[in-house]
Formats: sequence, structure tokens, C-alpha cells
Amino acid sequence: MKKTYILLLTLLSFGLHAQTNGELVTIKCDTTASKIDLKTYMDTYFVEEYVNPDREMTKAFDPVFFGDKSKRMHTIVLNIFCSTRGELISGRFRDEQIQPKDNEIIFLFEIENDRNDISTHKIYFKVGSKVQESIHSKSFDYNKLLGFLKCTVFKNDYFPEDLVKTAYIRANKL
Repeated sequence: MKKTYILLLTLLSFGLHAQTNGELVTIKCDTTASKIDLKTYMDTYFVEEYVNPDREMTKAFDPVFFGDKSKRMHTIVLNIFCSTRGELISGRFRDEQIQPKDNEIIFLFEIENDRNDISTHKIYFKVGSKVQESIHSKSFDYNKLLGFLKCTVFKNDYFPEDLVKTAYIRANKL
């Protein structure tokens, strides 16, 4: 009962719907829900206001949000970084000094225009070791991460769901 309640609460709070089609799950956002102001919703939000604005934001989650009840982490931190400068995104991805903490997911992507549409060229994830353990033990629900990104962070913006999933799979060697 508690598991059902948490799932229902999660779906309602982020206004998303999952449609199962065999193994493929398509996330549909509730179009009547208003877009969340990320500046106040995220735990941290930083915008570098230059010609090419870079954005960095973080949000800490209870691991149960992603289905992990293993107690190996107190929180899972999602760190999102985006820029119109693709070389900066690629550089951060390749930089060995930028490594996720054990409980962290780093999502890096290039945006193509003022509307924050994700480029289809540079989309990367870096995943901490404890999060990877949860992923490989099947206690981490990728669809919750995808739903949060699509329906909260990118509400009403272009979101290449299949490319984000490919980057996630590549990062986790699934």
C-alpha cells in the first residue's frame, strides 16, 4: 500500500503519465500543469548571464523517489549543467577532475537556442558509484529520472527522450 501511495504521489506531483508498451515506457506530461519555476524549486540554481548563458542547478532526492530502498544512500543528488557552447559540455564530460560523488548523477547537455531546446549532439551523464550499484541491482527506476527531466525541468520544451535514454544507457554500461 505504501509503495502504491508513493508512486501515486510522485505521478501527481510531477504531472506525468507512463505508458507501458512492452519494455518501452513513454512519459507523457500533464499539459494542464503549470511549469515549475526552477530558480525556486531546485536546491541550487546558477545562471551565468553572458552572451552564451550557462546554467547549473542541483536537486537532492530521497532515494525512494527513484525506487531505491536499499539504504546505501541518504540522498541522490541530480546535478544539471547546460550551455549553448557544445565544446564546454564535451570538455566537462571528458574532464577527469569532474567526477560525480557516490550519490550523484551529473546530467550535461547542450542547448541550441533561447527556448532551451536540447541539442541532439551533446548529451551526457556521469553517475556515481552507489547510484550505479542501484541501477545495476535494478532498484533504480530510470523512468522516474526521465519523467522528472521531461515534465519538470523541460516542461513544454523540446526533449529528445530517446537520445537522453541512450546517453543514460551508455553512461551506465547497460
